[in-house]
Amino acid sequence: MLKTRNILAGLGVIAVLGASMVPMGAYAETEATTKVRVGIETAASISVDRDMVNTDIFAGSDVNSQMVANVRVSTNVDGYQLTMMGADGNTNLTIKDTNISIPTDIPAKGKSAWAYSIDGNVKQIPSQPTVIKTYDTKTSGDITSITFPVSVESKQAPGTYEGAVVFTVTASN
Repeated sequence: MLKTRNILAGLGVIAVLGASMVPMGAYAETEATTKVRVGIETAASISVDRDMVNTDIFAGSDVNSQMVANVRVSTNVDGYQLTMMGADGNTNLTIKDTNISIPTDIPAKGKSAWAYSIDGNVKQIPSQPTVIKTYDTKTSGDITSITFPVSVESKQAPGTYEGAVVFTVTASN
Protein backbone atom coordinates (compact mmCIF):
# COMPACT_ATOMS: atom_id res chain seq x y z
CA MET A 1 0.00 0.00 0.00
CA LEU A 2 2.88 2.28 0.72
CA LYS A 3 4.19 1.55 -2.69
CA THR A 4 0.84 2.39 -4.25
CA ARG A 5 0.65 5.61 -2.29
CA ASN A 6 4.16 6.61 -3.43
CA ILE A 7 3.22 5.86 -7.03
CA LEU A 8 0.05 7.92 -6.75
CA ALA A 9 1.97 10.78 -5.08
CA GLY A 10 4.58 10.64 -7.84
CA LEU A 11 1.85 10.73 -10.51
CA GLY A 12 0.28 13.74 -8.76
CA VAL A 13 3.59 15.61 -8.80
CA ILE A 14 4.06 14.77 -12.50
CA ALA A 15 0.49 15.92 -13.27
CA VAL A 16 1.05 19.25 -11.47
CA LEU A 17 4.41 19.81 -13.16
CA GLY A 18 2.98 18.80 -16.54
CA ALA A 19 0.14 21.27 -16.22
CA SER A 20 2.53 24.09 -15.41
CA MET A 21 4.60 23.35 -18.51
CA VAL A 22 1.62 23.64 -20.90
CA PRO A 23 0.95 27.25 -21.98
CA MET A 24 -2.22 28.78 -20.52
CA GLY A 25 -3.36 29.79 -24.02
CA ALA A 26 -3.87 26.15 -24.80
CA TYR A 27 -6.61 26.05 -22.23
CA ALA A 28 -8.57 29.25 -23.00
CA GLU A 29 -8.45 31.47 -26.08
CA THR A 30 -10.67 34.51 -26.73
CA GLU A 31 -10.51 37.35 -29.19
CA ALA A 32 -12.28 40.62 -29.92
CA THR A 33 -12.51 42.52 -33.20
CA THR A 34 -12.75 46.27 -33.72
CA LYS A 35 -13.60 47.80 -37.05
CA VAL A 36 -11.70 50.94 -37.95
CA ARG A 37 -13.45 53.41 -40.20
CA VAL A 38 -12.19 56.80 -41.35
CA GLY A 39 -14.58 59.16 -43.07
CA ILE A 40 -13.04 61.85 -45.22
CA GLU A 41 -15.40 64.75 -45.69
CA THR A 42 -15.81 66.52 -48.99
CA ALA A 43 -13.78 69.69 -48.84
CA ALA A 44 -13.61 72.79 -50.96
CA SER A 45 -11.86 76.05 -50.24
CA ILE A 46 -12.08 79.41 -51.97
CA SER A 47 -10.06 82.60 -51.76
CA VAL A 48 -9.88 85.85 -53.68
CA ASP A 49 -6.53 87.53 -54.22
CA ARG A 50 -7.80 90.93 -53.05
CA ASP A 51 -10.65 92.20 -50.92
CA MET A 52 -11.30 95.16 -53.24
CA VAL A 53 -10.76 95.98 -56.88
CA ASN A 54 -10.91 99.63 -57.84
CA THR A 55 -10.20 102.03 -60.67
CA ASP A 56 -10.73 105.67 -61.57
CA ILE A 57 -12.66 106.57 -64.71
CA PHE A 58 -13.63 109.81 -66.42
CA ALA A 59 -17.29 110.41 -67.24
CA GLY A 60 -17.98 109.72 -70.90
CA SER A 61 -14.78 107.72 -71.43
CA ASP A 62 -14.50 104.32 -73.08
CA VAL A 63 -15.03 101.05 -71.18
CA ASN A 64 -12.50 100.48 -68.39
CA SER A 65 -11.53 96.83 -67.88
CA GLN A 66 -8.74 97.25 -65.36
CA MET A 67 -10.49 95.74 -62.34
CA VAL A 68 -9.55 92.04 -62.04
CA ALA A 69 -10.03 89.58 -59.18
CA ASN A 70 -8.49 86.11 -59.18
CA VAL A 71 -10.58 83.45 -57.44
CA ARG A 72 -8.64 80.35 -56.32
CA VAL A 73 -10.49 77.08 -55.64
CA SER A 74 -9.17 73.79 -54.19
CA THR A 75 -11.15 70.56 -53.74
CA ASN A 76 -10.54 66.96 -52.71
CA VAL A 77 -13.22 65.59 -55.05
CA ASP A 78 -13.68 65.56 -58.80
CA GLY A 79 -15.14 68.91 -59.71
CA TYR A 80 -16.82 71.99 -58.38
CA GLN A 81 -19.19 74.78 -59.31
CA LEU A 82 -18.26 78.41 -58.76
CA THR A 83 -21.19 80.78 -58.31
CA MET A 84 -21.38 84.55 -58.04
CA MET A 85 -24.03 87.12 -57.17
CA GLY A 86 -24.35 90.74 -56.11
CA ALA A 87 -24.03 90.92 -52.33
CA ASP A 88 -27.49 90.80 -50.73
CA GLY A 89 -28.95 90.62 -54.22
CA ASN A 90 -27.84 94.21 -54.95
CA THR A 91 -26.31 94.52 -58.41
CA ASN A 92 -25.68 98.29 -58.51
CA LEU A 93 -22.59 100.32 -57.72
CA THR A 94 -23.85 103.10 -55.44
CA ILE A 95 -22.51 106.24 -53.80
CA LYS A 96 -22.72 105.51 -50.07
CA ASP A 97 -25.87 106.82 -48.35
CA THR A 98 -27.46 107.90 -51.64
CA ASN A 99 -29.55 106.34 -54.37
CA ILE A 100 -27.10 107.51 -57.08
CA SER A 101 -25.89 104.39 -58.82
CA ILE A 102 -24.33 102.67 -61.80
CA PRO A 103 -26.56 99.72 -62.76
CA THR A 104 -25.41 96.33 -63.94
CA ASP A 105 -25.56 96.10 -67.70
CA ILE A 106 -23.14 95.52 -70.56
CA PRO A 107 -20.73 98.49 -70.46
CA ALA A 108 -20.33 100.67 -73.57
CA LYS A 109 -19.01 104.14 -74.29
CA GLY A 110 -21.59 106.78 -73.33
CA LYS A 111 -23.50 104.39 -71.04
CA SER A 112 -23.32 103.95 -67.26
CA ALA A 113 -22.97 100.24 -66.57
CA TRP A 114 -20.82 97.59 -64.92
CA ALA A 115 -20.61 93.83 -65.40
CA TYR A 116 -18.29 90.85 -65.06
CA SER A 117 -16.30 88.98 -67.66
CA ILE A 118 -14.61 85.58 -67.77
CA ASP A 119 -12.52 84.90 -70.87
CA GLY A 120 -14.03 87.91 -72.66
CA ASN A 121 -17.65 86.81 -72.16
CA VAL A 122 -19.28 89.90 -70.58
CA LYS A 123 -22.44 89.41 -68.51
CA GLN A 124 -24.54 91.39 -66.06
CA ILE A 125 -23.95 90.90 -62.34
CA PRO A 126 -26.55 88.34 -61.19
CA SER A 127 -28.83 89.10 -58.24
CA GLN A 128 -29.12 85.40 -57.34
CA PRO A 129 -26.35 82.75 -57.08
CA THR A 130 -25.42 81.93 -60.68
CA VAL A 131 -22.92 79.32 -61.84
CA ILE A 132 -20.07 81.14 -63.57
CA LYS A 133 -17.70 78.18 -63.86
CA THR A 134 -17.84 74.39 -63.70
CA TYR A 135 -14.67 72.36 -63.22
CA ASP A 136 -14.57 68.57 -63.60
CA THR A 137 -11.46 67.34 -61.74
CA LYS A 138 -9.76 67.63 -58.36
CA THR A 139 -7.74 70.79 -58.00
CA SER A 140 -5.26 72.20 -55.58
CA GLY A 141 -5.59 75.75 -56.79
CA ASP A 142 -7.61 76.38 -59.95
CA ILE A 143 -7.64 80.13 -60.65
CA THR A 144 -10.47 81.96 -62.38
CA SER A 145 -9.70 85.54 -63.42
CA ILE A 146 -12.79 87.73 -63.34
CA THR A 147 -12.74 91.20 -64.87
CA PHE A 148 -15.25 93.86 -63.85
CA PRO A 149 -15.61 96.26 -66.80
CA VAL A 150 -17.27 99.61 -66.14
CA SER A 151 -18.36 102.57 -68.23
CA VAL A 152 -20.04 105.87 -67.33
CA GLU A 153 -22.02 108.37 -69.34
CA SER A 154 -20.86 111.98 -69.47
CA LYS A 155 -23.52 113.24 -67.03
CA GLN A 156 -22.88 110.55 -64.34
CA ALA A 157 -22.51 112.25 -60.94
CA PRO A 158 -18.96 112.32 -59.60
CA GLY A 159 -18.25 110.28 -56.47
CA THR A 160 -17.05 106.93 -55.22
CA TYR A 161 -19.40 104.14 -56.27
CA GLU A 162 -19.23 100.84 -54.42
CA GLY A 163 -20.82 97.42 -54.58
CA ALA A 164 -19.83 93.86 -53.75
CA VAL A 165 -20.09 90.40 -55.20
CA VAL A 166 -20.17 87.08 -53.36
CA PHE A 167 -18.39 83.99 -54.69
CA THR A 168 -19.37 80.52 -53.50
CA VAL A 169 -17.82 77.16 -54.33
CA THR A 170 -19.72 73.88 -54.14
CA ALA A 171 -17.78 70.64 -54.46
CA SER A 172 -19.29 67.91 -56.61
CA ASN A 173 -20.25 64.75 -54.75
